Amino acid sequence: MLPRWENSQLVLPVAHGTGNWIGAASAMIHRDHIYLAYRDRHPVEKGRGNRAYVACSPIDDGINFDTLCIIDKEDMDAESLERPALDVTPDGDWDMYLSCATFNSKHWRIERLRAGRPEDFSAKTRKTIFPGSVAFGIKDPVLLRDRDLHIWATLHPLTEGDENADQMISVNACNCEPVMVPEPGTWYSRGTRITAVVGEYAYFDGRASAAQNFEERTGIAKWNGSRYIAIAGPASSPFGGGALRYVSAIALPNGQLRLYYESATKYGSHELRTELRAPL
Repeated sequence: MLPRWENSQLVLPVAHGTGNWIGAASAMIHRDHIYLAYRDRHPVEKGRGNRAYVACSPIDDGINFDTLCIIDKEDMDAESLERPALDVTPDGDWDMYLSCATFNSKHWRIERLRAGRPEDFSAKTRKTIFPGSVAFGIKDPVLLRDRDLHIWATLHPLTEGDENADQMISVNACNCEPVMVPEPGTWYSRGTRITAVVGEYAYFDGRASAAQNFEERTGIAKWNGSRYIAIAGPASSPFGGGALRYVSAIALPNGQLRLYYESATKYGSHELRTELRAPL
């Protein structure tokens, strides 16, 4: 069930050095292609999360992607960009939900871009869907569409000082009701971030301290009727700070799960990797 780094393959490499990341990806299947939305990030002095991308790959590949569009943080009026997620509406419109950092603050918001095709995403269509508040920032959307669209997100507190703004809980984005919270004395006692939902299970990121910020590890949780409860983990990278985070999971036609995740390298950076797994 848990990711196993040794079974993974590289999808997108990244420049060496701490603060260089490719990942925070969200994957979805539409017809006969896998569509991947992700961001690149650079050290703070080089702009943090500068761009978000949408790329596609044949469903029987999933490793080699062609870039369809690029969104720059300047066009989103954002200090940094973080995890994007994709949806196709019942009317056939394409939506990108994108995490945007508000300038000179710890606040995050989620904006939505809409287009007729993923190639046509543009910041000109941007609309704030989940604004957050003076009390919390909201980011890292997770989308799941069945009859309806379900959206989860991560909240960060803004009322406990900047030194505590890294704390995180997972919520139903539409009403901000908690769905997973940290548990004292665990490896995820500082924060939980739902990153993918598969049936009654969820992948989540967790960490035990502020020092582990950006180096979260992955666990699996199960829905108990009111909350997600951790049942397995953590899984980590064998390199760097051990980060193995932002798991996205898609079910392939053959029944396997294809996972995408951001993983620490021996060079201090984070790269995007993929792995095939048996169903949960």
